Amino acid sequence: GDVSKVVEYAQRIGKKPIVLKKQCRGAVLNRMLCALGVALGYSLKLASPYEIDASVKMFGMKIGVFEIFDKIGLDVSLDVLKSLEEAYPRFSSEFIKETLAQFVEAGKLGKKSGEGFYKWVGEEPIAERVENYADVTILLAVIVNEAFRIIEDGIADKATINEVWKLATLSPGIFDLAEILGYDNLLNALNKAFEESEMEVFRPAKTFASLKF
Repeated sequence: GDVSKVVEYAQRIGKKPIVLKKQCRGAVLNRMLCALGVALGYSLKLASPYEIDASVKMFGMKIGVFEIFDKIGLDVSLDVLKSLEEAYPRFSSEFIKETLAQFVEAGKLGKKSGEGFYKWVGEEPIAERVENYADVTILLAVIVNEAFRIIEDGIADKATINEVWKLATLSPGIFDLAEILGYDNLLNALNKAFEESEMEVFRPAKTFASLKF
């Protein structure tokens, strides 16, 4: 069929194709990144981008979350967030939209313009020295939570989601990171954030909330 032809072509040109069970707006990676973006708005009030990125790297991520958005392009990130919040109201966050819009209006689009959350020299972001580390449990928790929602929606299975995250971030799979941090710790962080903010993005997915630890 058409799918097998696309897979064959992608493999022939050296790309690794990811086949989903069905389509949805945002597919897998964009949904996880949008959930992350909303959670960043919550966390940015507590720590700087450099502190947050240094902290997620301590948990095994090879690239910081703000580096990811800089690499995608802050204008593209803003457009994706606006598009997906129409389909998924839980992704609505005035704070992160305003933050991204301020960068975009100033011409700071991320890596492609030489400056975004970071200043870039070629392929490398220039980070400020970090004295304090942040508790980033909620950031990883919200990505894992969205991953469970994607499974519930019948879009992709655990192995596929893990593979998407590995390819996009050059890091362990998101469920591998969850094992390291502990699902119970992630669920506790979600419940706390949901109680404090009442933001739907933090409401635990049904399959996540029903896990037995």
